[in-house]
Amino acid sequence: MFVTVKGVNRIGEKDSSLVNVIDIYATVLEMLGEDLPEGIYNSYSFNHLLTNPSTESRKYNLMELDANNGNFTVEGYAIRNSKYKLIEYSNSKEEFFDLKTDSFELINILENSLSDTEQAIYDELKLEANLRITSWSCNDGIKNGDEESIDCGGTYCVECSVGTDKLMNTSGILIYPNPAINQITIKSMLANLISVKVTTVEGVVLRSLKGNQLKEIRINLKDISKQVLFLVVKTANSTQTIKVLKN
Repeated sequence: MFVTVKGVNRIGEKDSSLVNVIDIYATVLEMLGEDLPEGIYNSYSFNHLLTNPSTESRKYNLMELDANNGNFTVEGYAIRNSKYKLIEYSNSKEEFFDLKTDSFELINILENSLSDTEQAIYDELKLEANLRITSWSCNDGIKNGDEESIDCGGTYCVECSVGTDKLMNTSGILIYPNPAINQITIKSMLANLISVKVTTVEGVVLRSLKGNQLKEIRINLKDISKQVLFLVVKTANSTQTIKVLKN
């Protein structure tokens, strides 16, 4: 994309930040000094990129596809971050590409064993896509739905003014939001996460995820009914069982 407009100071420069065509709407509004009405068009302004280099940009780009051409039908979605791209079709076929080393998307890395990093990114992209397709994301940098501010407050996201009394803090493990609605975040302030299990009071395992040596993971709880749950969080230092409420 080429941008030419009054006030652009980065003349002749290139920027690799993620931009979506719908972002033009928020960008023009910001240039005019107007506010974007509640993220209704899911638009993310890139006006700041026109004047100064910045690392602030879209974290993900999502595209849904529903194409019909005679007997040829393609349905699904594609989601990418700055390095990886995940494509999932309606027939459950998936493709996963490292765009830094394979910009032409010739090597589907799902055909081989994923590294811990690749598995973590795959899980992250899949969860984010499902959240955006079915509900509001709390990780898109846009004020959506009934969010009180960007990515906080409202029905789905953690409260905007979060103190330690709003989170469950057990030996360096933060769980939020609690009660949870569509998703819950587990963040270790100390050791890396090894695994997280979500169980019922009776001990039935509903989710089981590898931590992939990360310090923060999110778990989709949307299809789990309202009930008391337990999170079994294993780190390099300890294993803890934490009670949470699913609303």
